[in-house]
Amino acid sequence: MGLKYITFSELLREKLALLGFKRKGKDEFLREVNGFVHSIGFCHSSSIPHFRSYYIMIGLSYPKLEDLAMDLGVYYAGAWGVTIGQLTPKNNFQQWLVENSATEEDVRDTVIDMVNLIEAYAVPFLNKYSDINEILFELEEGNRLVPRYAGYNLPLLYYMLGEKENAISYINQELTKKESQAKRSHEGNPLELPHNNSICETPLDREYNEYKEFVKRFMDRIKQ
Repeated sequence: MGLKYITFSELLREKLALLGFKRKGKDEFLREVNGFVHSIGFCHSSSIPHFRSYYIMIGLSYPKLEDLAMDLGVYYAGAWGVTIGQLTPKNNFQQWLVENSATEEDVRDTVIDMVNLIEAYAVPFLNKYSDINEILFELEEGNRLVPRYAGYNLPLLYYMLGEKENAISYINQELTKKESQAKRSHEGNPLELPHNNSICETPLDREYNEYKEFVKRFMDRIKQ
């Protein structure tokens, strides 16, 4: 077909340009809206003989929140990602299989199908959440699409909006919850050896300790 990857398609570039996206590298397209960065990533594999499979990752990041988080030693806040299939009514994994011998018409049909899904589901999702207050509301409600690292994102967003009391209240509740979970993780653990004070650290212990350090740094920032 004379085209190694669909992501090199001029038609794909043109269609996404109409939606405001510009190519970055081989497989990613970006645009910026209201200080948020929107990304469309085309992941592909040749694990199936004679085919190349594709799926699409939709990314949303807020650099101001990412920078604040990194200042506080948190390297996984301020960004969210979902596959295009998660945004559709079926909420399933969506992939495209393109034969190595596919014709230009086959490639064109696949590109149009991809762009139609992006326009119908990804763009509305990205537009909706390019708003701090919308992100905040969805994190508070536990929305399945943006819950990741709510324990860090929520207080940081409260702080950015000047809601320090909400931030402090939230991190205290979250810290108490994580401490309780860490303690329960040792209940009935046959590896605990109380006779010589040997305690095996569990993943929940590490999570609690990491969050405790974050709370300390966060409170120091608030007092500045």
